[in-house]
Formats: sequence, C-alpha cells, structure tokens
Amino acid sequence: MCLQYYCCSKQSVQQVDKLVQGDEEFNEIQIQLKKSAELLEKFLIEGEEYITNVRVANDSREVDRRESEGLNKEKIYEQLDEEAQAASELFNNIANKWASIQRQNDPLQINEAIMEQKEKCDLLISQKDGIIAMLNEELRNADKQFAKDQRKQMEDVNTLSQRIEKQISFMRRAYREELNILENVIQHEREALIEVTDKKWEELFRKRENQEISNSKAKFEQVEEFDQRMESLRMDFQEHFRETKIKLENDIEELQRELEKIKALALLNSEKLDYNYQILKKREDENIIIKSQQKRRMNKLQDVINGLRTKISEYESRMSNKIKKLSESIKKLHKSIIDVEAKADHFAHVNDEKFHMLWEMNKNRTLAVLKKILDTDKILYEQQMGLEWDPPQNFIVDKKSLPSYRLAVNNVPAEFLHDGKSVESRSVGQILSVQTIFQDSESLDSNLQDNSNYMKVLKHILTRISDKSGFLAEKRLKELLKGYTDDQKNIVRLDNVFAAIGIQGIDYINVLFKHFQPYTYCPVCQGSMGTSASRIDSRTSASSQISSIFSRFGDASNFYIPELDDVIDAIRQPDVVLGSIISQLVNTEDLAEEPDSVSEASEHEAIEDICGVADKTKDKVKAVSSKKKISSMRLTDLSACQFRHPLVISPVYVLRALKEFVASYYVRTSGVPTTGARLEKKRLTISRYLTERDIKTYWEKFRQNFGEDRVRVWNALLEGLKKYHEILKDRRTICDDVMRLRKENAELKRLLANYLDHHEFLTPTCANDRNP
Repeated sequence: MCLQYYCCSKQSVQQVDKLVQGDEEFNEIQIQLKKSAELLEKFLIEGEEYITNVRVANDSREVDRRESEGLNKEKIYEQLDEEAQAASELFNNIANKWASIQRQNDPLQINEAIMEQKEKCDLLISQKDGIIAMLNEELRNADKQFAKDQRKQMEDVNTLSQRIEKQISFMRRAYREELNILENVIQHEREALIEVTDKKWEELFRKRENQEISNSKAKFEQVEEFDQRMESLRMDFQEHFRETKIKLENDIEELQRELEKIKALALLNSEKLDYNYQILKKREDENIIIKSQQKRRMNKLQDVINGLRTKISEYESRMSNKIKKLSESIKKLHKSIIDVEAKADHFAHVNDEKFHMLWEMNKNRTLAVLKKILDTDKILYEQQMGLEWDPPQNFIVDKKSLPSYRLAVNNVPAEFLHDGKSVESRSVGQILSVQTIFQDSESLDSNLQDNSNYMKVLKHILTRISDKSGFLAEKRLKELLKGYTDDQKNIVRLDNVFAAIGIQGIDYINVLFKHFQPYTYCPVCQGSMGTSASRIDSRTSASSQISSIFSRFGDASNFYIPELDDVIDAIRQPDVVLGSIISQLVNTEDLAEEPDSVSEASEHEAIEDICGVADKTKDKVKAVSSKKKISSMRLTDLSACQFRHPLVISPVYVLRALKEFVASYYVRTSGVPTTGARLEKKRLTISRYLTERDIKTYWEKFRQNFGEDRVRVWNALLEGLKKYHEILKDRRTICDDVMRLRKENAELKRLLANYLDHHEFLTPTCANDRNP
C-alpha cells in the first residue's frame, strides 16, 4: 500500500512539473500541487523507514535465537554421546559377568554376584532415567521458547500492522487535504484498495491461526507418543529382568537337585558293583558247563557247514551267469554316463558363454547410461552454473581383476576357459620343462661319452644304487642271481630299481647324477674336496652344486652371487623309453685320466649361467638356450675335483640322494575316473566361481563414478530452479498489477486533461454525493 502511494506521489510530482513547465504563468494551485507532492514523497520515505525497523529487529532476534539453539544442540549431543559410551561399557561389564557366574558352584557366591549384577542394572536404569529427565526438560524449555517466540512474533506483526495502518491513515488525510479537486476519484480508489488489503490480511490471519492450531496438535501428539514409548520400554526391561531372575533361581534349584541325585547314584553304583561281582562269580561256574555243551554243538554244526558248502558252489555257478548279464548292463550304463557327462560339459560351456555375453551386454548398457549422465552433468555445470566441469574419477575395474575371477582362472579346467592366454600361462612351465629335457639330451649325447671322469663317477653311483636299494627289487631276485657275475647282477638290480622309481630314458640318468653329485667327494684330496655337514644336510640340490664348484677353487669366500637363493632347477618329468643303455653304462671300461683341466674363467661362466637359468624374472627362452650351451661343460666339470681326480660317494648318502631325486621328479598320475567320481564331478566354470560379493562390488563401481557430491549438486540445482520458478511467478503477478495500475493512471490522466482543457475546474459527476 505504501509502495503504491509512493509511486502515485512520484507520478503526480512529474505531472505537476510538466504542467508548470508548460505554462508560463504559475498559479497557486499548481505551486501547491508541487509542494504537496514533494511533502507526500517525504512522508512516504519516513513511513517506509518506520516500518522497516520492525523487520530489522525481527531478523536480528532470529539470528541470535539460531546461534543459541545450535550451541544447545551441540551440548546435548555431547552429553548423549558420553552417556551412551558409559552405558555401553557398563552393559558389556554386566554381560561379561554372567559367564563367570555360571562357572561358580557356591550358591552364596552366585547370590552375591547376582546382587552385584542387580545393583549395576539399577545404576544403568538410573542413568537412562536421568537422560530421559534431561531430554524432557529440554523439550519443555523448547516448548516455552517456542511459545515465547510465537508471542513475540504476534507482537511484531501487530506492531507492523498498526504502523502500516497509521501510515495509511496519515497519508489518507494528507491526500484528502492536498487533493480536494480529485477527492471523489481518490476516495473511490482508496475504498477499493482498503477492501482488497483487508481481505488479504484476514486471509493471512486465518491461515496463520490454522497453522498454529495444527502445529500445537502435532506437538502434543508427539509428546504423548514419546511418553508411551518410554513407558513400554520401561515395562519391557522390568519384565526381562524379572524373567532373568526367575530363570537363575530355577537353575540354582535344578543344580541342587542334580547334586542330590548324583550322591544317591554314587551310593547305588557301589551297591551294584558288589552285586555284579557275586553274579560274575556264579557265571564263571556256569560258563564251564556251557563250554562242554558248545563242543557238542560244534560237531553238529560242522555237518551243517559241509551241506552249505555244496549249496554255495551251486549258487556261485548260478551267480556267475547273472554277473555276466549285469556286467553287460553296467557297460551300457557306463556308456550312457559318459554321454550324459559330455552333454553336461557342453551345457556348462554354453551357460558360461551366455553368462559372459550377458555380462558384456549389461556392461555396455551401463556404460552408455553413465555416459549420458556425465554429459548431462557437464551441460549443467557449464551452461546452468557457469563452472568448469571436471570429469569424475574412474572407479570402473576390469572383470579379470576380481579375486574370484583370478581364482577361477587358476582352478577352472582348460576346456571351460574362454581366454586362451590363461591356458598357455598355466602350462608354460611344463612346456619349458619338456623342451629343456630334449635340448639337454641332444647336447649331452656327444660330449658325455668322451669324458672319463664322468663315466667313472656315474658307474660308481650306479653301483652304489644297486647295492643299497635292494628293498626296491623282488625278494626272490637275490636267489635267482646267485650264479651270475657282479656286472650282470648290477644290471638286473638296476633294471628293477629304475622300473620302480620310473626312470625311462637316458636323459634322466644325467638328472640322477645331478642329485647325487652334492654328496660326492675326492678320496685323493680329502680335505679340499671334503663335503661339509651343512652342505650335505641341505635339501636344495642346486645350492649344493654351486657350493661344490666353489670348493674346487680352494677359496669360496671370494665368490658372491646375489641370485644364489633364487636358483631352482627346472622340473624335468619322465618321458619315453630306456633301451639297453643301463648295461652299456655299467660295462664301460675305465679310461685314462685326461691331463687337461678346466680353466678358472670357464668355471665362473658356468656359475653365472646356472644362476641365469634359475632367475624366473628373466626371459625363459633365453634361459633355456643358455643352459643348452653350458650343460655339457657343467656336468663334466662337476664329475671331478680341481686336480681332475674322479669323485666317489659314501654309501650313507645313497638313499638320501635317491629320495631327493624321486621327490623332485616323480609326478602322481590320476587313473581312470570311477562312476562315482563322474557323477560327483563338479563342472566348474568362471561364472560359477564368481561370488555374489565380487559381482555386486563390480557393478557398484559404476555407481561410484557419479558420487553423492554430484547428486547433491543436482538436488540443490533442482531446488534452486524451483525457487527461481516461484520468483518468476511472483514477478508475473506483480507485472500484472503494474499494468493494471498503469491503465488506471492513464484513465486518470485522461480525466485530468479534460479538466485542464476547459481552463477551469468542472464540477465532478459525484460532487453532489460528496457535498449534499
């Protein structure tokens, strides 16, 4: 209302200025109109300041109230956290005490412990009651403060309305005094504006009254509900305490009754033992009589057995035919089981492929949706908020990095794997092992036969194996070989030993030599070639080889190889046939010792190549090729000391070296699966290995790409747009009011122009009504 008066006064001042400028002669009415307009403008500015003071004071009081309310809330939260922590500790103490009470047997101690537990429970209840009382007090204070703020707000509203009404009445009188000529028009406009304003204020007061009534009702209902919940919790706790007390009392009475029963049972058992002893004495006499009767019965039963044997022979003949028929049916069933197993494998493979296809389809759809969301987020940041858009962090992981997927790749059979790289990586060790065996055999065939020391040591080792491994041969073999020579006996015994431990090729004779070499020594040099106790006790054959090489140089302390701990020999598995090589090796004649010795530089090179082969972090193909070049030199050098003396082995260490060889190179082979194993076989695929937790984690990573902070930004932007829409609606209403006022002002200008055109003021149409 004051704003409308202010606008009207400014327009009237502008009109008067135009009129004064248009007429050269100033009359008193025009001057008075200008002065009145200026005076009214001054009155409006003062009235606006007078009304604005109420709003400023109300805003200041609201800021103070929010600060005090925030501090009070923080204080209450701190008290509740401290009390919750103390109550939790006390409750845990009470709960842990029950276990010690159950282990006690003295009723008095149990009673004292229960009373202590009761005191602690009462203390916990009193703490909770104190917190409840404090919260009730805070609720009452909040209700009082709310009522006080409501009264203050009503006073401010009343003060504001009174000041507005005073300003309106004051301006009304001013306009009435200053605008006598336009009194009728202004009177009608004033009445219309007062009526609209009164309706708005009445509607506002009615809404406010209804809102206060609904708020008070909701508050009282909330307080009543809180009281009911507290009463129910208190009753539940009292009922639980009463039940626990009754249960413990019943347990005490039950234990006392059981104690009395045990005492009575012990007395009864002692009497029973005495009685049983007397009975057993009598039964011993009766058993003597029964034994004589049993002998007579055995004679009769022997006749019955003879008759049953004849029946059994007939039954076996009948059952043999039945077994043949059942065997044929079993073969058919086995064939059916194999067909069903093949179908099951096929269906498992197909289901796994469908699972991966569905996974990829969902992944592509999810990525498309995520891309749309990020594009929308980028548009909102750059176009709506005018900020530079930073792409979110990428949390999406690869399916192959899931723990269950990696476990599946290692455990799932090769036929159920869709990734060829997994199958290749799993068998790379076996492929390299087999290649190493054949490459070594090709390179060693031409060199080992010409080395005399190697042949001597190998013959000595095979002789020791033949002498000390008789337990691997048949028992009657010793009697069968009595008439043969020693070489023939060694050949036969070695053939049985090699058949027992699975040696089937000449290549593995060299492998066997490598396991026996660490236990060899030079009988001529003794001290320089003596095998230390620590080297013999070592279970790692590769480390023992290098130690023996160092000992032949005479000073092993000058050599240090960082990769020594990582040296591991490649696994070599038995393969194909051994012909008559055993007899050829055993019958080899001793050759003269060669005067040439291996240089120190070649020994260093052999050591470095051994370490290079064992380094698993380097290229495996390069390792195999380097081993092929130096394998011949390495084995021939290990068969003699630094003075080219042949080595020997003590009989004590033959079985130990043989055990190491079998443990390193024996591979357990699985037989033909049984029918039960076929039926119980689990066709594990990657889709069945993937756990629900990993799948959920994988798809949750997509949600993490658009985090909660961006969701909050979208929600805040939505709220801001809604508020902006409300502001635009209010502006639309205000613009409609302005257009209406402009239209009315145009009508007033037209009427005023009619009066001014006659150079005299005409009597208004409603003058008679105003001045009777």
